Amino acid sequence: MAQHPGHPYIAVNDAPKLEALKQLFPERTAPQPVLVNRSPA
Repeated sequence: MAQHPGHPYIAVNDAPKLEALKQLFPERTAPQPVLVNRSPA
């Protein structure tokens, strides 16, 4: 999601679910996503 937030699948399926989770658990959300496979800079 962090790399392709505008991809149609993400916009239709994943983004609404994440927004719902943010509303249910606002204390568990971070302003920046934690990327698991981030390449070293």
